[in-house]
Amino acid sequence: MNIVARFLIIISLLFSFSQLLAQKFEGGFMGGLLGSQVAGDVSSGYNKLGFYGGISVCRQLTEKSGLQLELYFIQKGASENPSEENGNFQYLMRVNYIELPLLYRYIIGKQLVADAGVAYSYLTGTPYEEANYSTSVPDTPFNLGSVTFISGLEYRITPNLSAHFRTNNSITPIRPHASGAKRIFNRGQYSDILSLGLHYHFITF
Repeated sequence: MNIVARFLIIISLLFSFSQLLAQKFEGGFMGGLLGSQVAGDVSSGYNKLGFYGGISVCRQLTEKSGLQLELYFIQKGASENPSEENGNFQYLMRVNYIELPLLYRYIIGKQLVADAGVAYSYLTGTPYEEANYSTSVPDTPFNLGSVTFISGLEYRITPNLSAHFRTNNSITPIRPHASGAKRIFNRGQYSDILSLGLHYHFITF
C-alpha cells in the first residue's frame, strides 16, 4: 500500500471517529507557509521555504483546554544561497513528511489559544540534496521516522477561521551525521521550522 493510500485511509478514519462522537468534536482544515533549516548541516538560517496542509480533529476537555489530533503533509529541508559572506557556497536539501501531531490546547482568552505537543513524522518520497549545484554529496540516508515537538499560538479571526504561528523542532534526528559522530545531545541532523498558516474550523455538534 503506497503512502497516498495510507494518507486517505487515515483521513477517513479521523472523520469517521469525529462523526461517531460528533457532540464533542470540532473538525478543521489547515495550511500555510514555513521557513525551515537543519541543525547540524552546512547551512544556517530558516531559508528553505515550503508549505504544509492537512486536517485536524479537536476534542474539548474543559472550558479552557482540549486535545487536538492533526494529520498533514509538510515540506522540510535547508537552503543556503551563495554570497560573499559564505564564499559563494550553495546548498539545498528537500525532504517531505506526513506528520501526525497530538497537541494540548489551552484557551488564553476569547481569541487566543496556545498549543503544544509531540508528533510522529513519517518520511515520504525521495529526499533531494545538492551542494554547489551538484548532487555529488555524501549519501547519508534519512531516518524513516522521527519525533517532533510542536508549540504555537492561534488567533481566532472569526468563529470559523484562525491564524496560527508555530515552531516545529525534531527531538530525534532526521538522519545521522555523515561522519557518523554521536554526542549526548547531538546524535545527528535535526529539523527546525517556523510556520504561519490558516485554520478553518467547522463545528460537528
